[in-house]
Amino acid sequence: MLEKQKSNRVESGISYLYNPPEPLPLEVAYEIKPKQLPIKTSPPKTGDIRTITAYEIYWNHPNGPLILHKTTRCGCTTSLLLTLIELGETFVLIAPTTNILTQTAGADLAEFCSRKPNIIHVEPNRKCIINQERIAKYPALKKLPFLRLPKNCLECEYHAECPVTTLIRHDVLGNTSSGGTYLEKVKEVYLKGVRDQKLDGITLTTQKLVAVLLSSFTNDYQYRLPRWILDLISSSKNIIIDESHMLQDKPQVDFRIATIDEKKVSDFDFGVYDALKNMKKYKFIWEIVEHFKSLLEQNDLIEAKNKAIEKASKDNYFEEHLSHPIPNRHQVTPRYIVKAFQKIEEMVIDPEIDLQMEYILPLYDILKIITSETISVNAQPIGQWILVNVSSVDTLFDELLAIFIKNIHKSEKKRIIFTSATQGSYDFSKLLLDHKDNLKKITFGEGGDPKKTNEKMFIFPDKKKYSTRGPYAIEKHMDEITSEIIQYLELYGDGNCLIIVNNAGQAKEIEKVLEKANHPHKVEYYGSSELMGVSCYARVAIVVGLAHKPANAYDTVTDSHEESQKLRYEVTCNDTWQAWSRVKDPEGKVSSLVICLGVTSDDCENVIKYGYNRSIEIEKPPKKGMKKVKKVNVEEECITKPNIIYVRKPVEKLLAALHYKKPLYSFIPKVPGIRAIKDITGTFHQNEYKEYSRSSLIRNHIIKNKSRFMFDEDEISGTKLSDDILQKHFEGEKLVEAITLSNINEVDWICFEFAEELHMSLMHGYFEAMQFPSLVEKTVSGYRIWIFIESMKATVVKNICDALMGLFKSELKRKDIVVKGKNRNCTYFPSKTKITSHYPGDLVILPFGKDSKILIDGEFVNDFEELTIGVVSFETSSTSSSG
Repeated sequence: MLEKQKSNRVESGISYLYNPPEPLPLEVAYEIKPKQLPIKTSPPKTGDIRTITAYEIYWNHPNGPLILHKTTRCGCTTSLLLTLIELGETFVLIAPTTNILTQTAGADLAEFCSRKPNIIHVEPNRKCIINQERIAKYPALKKLPFLRLPKNCLECEYHAECPVTTLIRHDVLGNTSSGGTYLEKVKEVYLKGVRDQKLDGITLTTQKLVAVLLSSFTNDYQYRLPRWILDLISSSKNIIIDESHMLQDKPQVDFRIATIDEKKVSDFDFGVYDALKNMKKYKFIWEIVEHFKSLLEQNDLIEAKNKAIEKASKDNYFEEHLSHPIPNRHQVTPRYIVKAFQKIEEMVIDPEIDLQMEYILPLYDILKIITSETISVNAQPIGQWILVNVSSVDTLFDELLAIFIKNIHKSEKKRIIFTSATQGSYDFSKLLLDHKDNLKKITFGEGGDPKKTNEKMFIFPDKKKYSTRGPYAIEKHMDEITSEIIQYLELYGDGNCLIIVNNAGQAKEIEKVLEKANHPHKVEYYGSSELMGVSCYARVAIVVGLAHKPANAYDTVTDSHEESQKLRYEVTCNDTWQAWSRVKDPEGKVSSLVICLGVTSDDCENVIKYGYNRSIEIEKPPKKGMKKVKKVNVEEECITKPNIIYVRKPVEKLLAALHYKKPLYSFIPKVPGIRAIKDITGTFHQNEYKEYSRSSLIRNHIIKNKSRFMFDEDEISGTKLSDDILQKHFEGEKLVEAITLSNINEVDWICFEFAEELHMSLMHGYFEAMQFPSLVEKTVSGYRIWIFIESMKATVVKNICDALMGLFKSELKRKDIVVKGKNRNCTYFPSKTKITSHYPGDLVILPFGKDSKILIDGEFVNDFEELTIGVVSFETSSTSSSG
């Protein structure tokens, strides 16, 4: 498409600032001149495992393109930037949104850097002071996707203060002597050749990079600025493309050519542009429209249009590939685009032009379509209408990005890093030179998760799956959804909860319902800039469904229905995992929850599965009438995953959530369908005691003076429990076993033993809901829940244990909890109530022995400095009656 020409630029710099050359093709619009200073070799100044990991990547991979796999919120990009700053190398960070750049290279980096980093963000053209004045005068300009720079920046009166020229000012003023005019300083910079930029990094969005590339290949004098920016960007040794999975979701251009309903066909009215034909300064725009109309009159396009409409009219249209690709026989060169942008801007503010914005904005889509080699015709049924579009992939975006990266790749000393937590099937090699073998896949440390953040994240799937239509459409279950949302808002507090739904419309609808219920709360939606690559203080996500993409959203960029659905599901999983991960603690210390409404365990498993060479497989339905099965395959599953808690119904989801994360507020929530604990145990009270060591906890609450224990096969009185015996137990040399019954058949504690974590979490969550004190222990064979009580007859206590276990078997209907027989996976103590000659009492190994840890603040530990222990006192009369 683009003819190559030889560059007339001189090696010493951009001399074309003074002698404007002929316009250059994109491939040589700028050249690569490494200007990076030698690195300083020094070890990391922090013991943070993330910084150490970044440091190792730096030294082990000094050059070449890298695909860096990691988990979400692991601090990868920030650590890489921090390492480069500390070692004295500049970087260029490119990301999809300004939010990501501001967070990663701004707040996050400033928190960990030993000094204030000198990083300059390349602002969009609309931030130009003159453009801001123009927007204030002509607000319609704000709606345009692209604004040109209005004049030569070097001669502009606002140059010294304009955000757009910040990078250039730094480059000039930071590398020249104090004397001379500004233009003389400019010349001095580029006569130096290699210069000390005194700059840590440059950041810009992917869209800004493409805009700079597009602007750089024009003959206009003011566009020397983009070439200067490109020169500075290309001088960095380190190019980091963050959230690179977004390259998979290719920009797509749609132009509505017809709207069909049952009565008529409404075609796009091109007649509104006819007045431009007789206006000399805008005749160029009219010619572009006429060019597009000629494209629409191609016989193969008309035939494709009729086929698309026929498919879209079927009831099972979503099982069809609704896009029909055809070659563009009226393709024009992208050079027209820059000139057209200028004319469109002029039209917006020209009083002689009587065109509404609804007809001006489509001109941008027309421009992108007529410059594409291949276009497609597709039809999409929406309600009673069928919308017919001519579409194309924004190939100019891909082409410009590839040109930039290939030029960077020419240098063997450059380090190009594509980083994302949701790397998929995208082929990065097409952005590079023909060195596919040099494309290395690496992880950010072990499992892509140096801080093991996923260990503290817990996902609770649903048994049902919401859809966009039919009986399980979200709109038909709004009361049920909002009721469950409110339940978790009350448990964990508004400020600690993030609500995520399918789209902006649903977000507004749920916000209205929550406000009416006196629970006003902002609701986010999948795909918003707030849910990708940025921090979040909430640690509980309440999510309604997966990220949603229309059934035929990717027909235009694929060749078959199967490929379209694979790409659709891949992007769905990416957007979903990025959104869910916002609540994860990047330090890996605080538990985070994802409460799923309308998301099944199969989808949860697919959403969190990442690694090398990830792909999507769609299998035939297992039975007639069932949906196709989607599976995520990973050739090398090298990234850690969060925990999925396989609950069966909402009440179990609630109880398990309370185990993994304590509620914020001190109140007894309603547990639907489950009796309150006082209805089982009778009235009880609790006293709290501070314990400062493992020994004191055991002596004061498990083996008291009147108690007995077994040690070295001998039964010993509690009064003889020495420090030496306990130390041997703590070190795993010899075990100490507590005996449930005292000599008078009383007990001081209850112990439930579970083989399955889920069973333990349900009971412990129930105790948390009821503010009933307990202590969780993890052993090599399972879990225990200890309840410390004031001394009480074993007969009464066993009745309480029987009733509590019966609660789970009857009211939760957990048939998988087995307390007797060879398949037993749960037991409790005391199991008997009287000492006999053959039965001295149950033997239970003390906590804190080998492979034993207790749960404190969401983490299993084998020791502590201070711990509050609750001791329960039952009222004898009420307990007796309940027993």
